[in-house]
Amino acid sequence: MVKELIGPPIPPLCRDIWKVFCEMARGYAEGGVPLKISNVELAAYQEVEGRRFSPWELMALRALDRAFLKIDSEARKKEQSAKKAAGG
Repeated sequence: MVKELIGPPIPPLCRDIWKVFCEMARGYAEGGVPLKISNVELAAYQEVEGRRFSPWELMALRALDRAFLKIDSEARKKEQSAKKAAGG
């Protein structure tokens, strides 16, 4: 897990949407780079789980996804810079 993603406990009212995000944010491209959660995946999740996301839940899932991808990208850049500086 990316160090920057470790934080305070999830508030009780947000636990359900956090659980959904964690379940959906498991897609990775070749090389271990996380993939953006697509609209197709959101629709498929709703179909399989038999639920409809409310507008705020969709906004929250997309915001969590953007934040996760940004933090992961920044961490990868730092890691690559450190490897270059170390001669690797």
